[in-house]
Amino acid sequence: MAALLPETKQQQYPSSTTTTTTTTTTTTYRFHPDEDWLSHLQTQGFCVIANALSPTDVNIATELLWQDMELTWPGAKENFANMKLPAHGLAPELCQSAGAWHVRGNTNIKQAYEKIWDGDKELITSMDCVICWRPWRTAAAAAAAAAAAAAAAAAAAGAGAGAKESTTDKELVMPQSLTLQKRPRTEGLHLDQSPFHKPNLETIQGMVPLLPVTLVTGGLVVVPESHLMTGVTGKKALKERYPHLKGAGDWCPLPKQDMSYQHQLLLEAEAGDLILWGENLVPIFFFSLFFFSFF
Repeated sequence: MAALLPETKQQQYPSSTTTTTTTTTTTTYRFHPDEDWLSHLQTQGFCVIANALSPTDVNIATELLWQDMELTWPGAKENFANMKLPAHGLAPELCQSAGAWHVRGNTNIKQAYEKIWDGDKELITSMDCVICWRPWRTAAAAAAAAAAAAAAAAAAAGAGAGAKESTTDKELVMPQSLTLQKRPRTEGLHLDQSPFHKPNLETIQGMVPLLPVTLVTGGLVVVPESHLMTGVTGKKALKERYPHLKGAGDWCPLPKQDMSYQHQLLLEAEAGDLILWGENLVPIFFFSLFFFSFF
């Protein structure tokens, strides 16, 4: 858990991290490409495939993105204030950029999707946004957050692998004196596929972070098994709690008091990992210091 910073409230996102080293985080949902990641995707609704992009490809994609960002927002690399980003970080201006295509065209990513769809090589992909957020903390605040998260992770590891972690729905509030940029926001927990009209699997979403995803940076938060029909976070229960979503189309946001928030899980990953989840799973994006990802 992320520990409290001075004069802040805590936003707790549980992680299934079991072992942490200086370079690698071992989780119950992060798999080598040759391991059975597909079973976890099918049963839990999500998985992380390690090192889909090599470090070289990560560097190339990052540099290509910077080049296009400089064309879109001149001076962005020297001054983040020049990046005219919305609070949610979605940048449609970059969806056809060379960096985005360097990720989409990676052979390992295509092979992963072929495996999902039983070897079918005729695949269709959406041309979705690049997600990027500017740092909104000073260097001192970022260092304090990193130290607090490291201490909390060490304490959690000492409690044993079987320790149950709790969650809260409190909002992380940074002191104004430590704020560099306006803090980003997310859409909250939601479904991207109607549980009424499209109850079965139709689409698998994916993204590749170009920086490590940690408790400090934030990233994709999911609700495990929310793609299933049964369970308190399953589709049957959601339909019973929110019958009005029947007319909402595929965008189905959940209220902040929904019990799904008690089961949310932050998916930690390394730069170049491929994060996969079903469109019928409940996800949310938490805040990141400076984080690129692609659908």
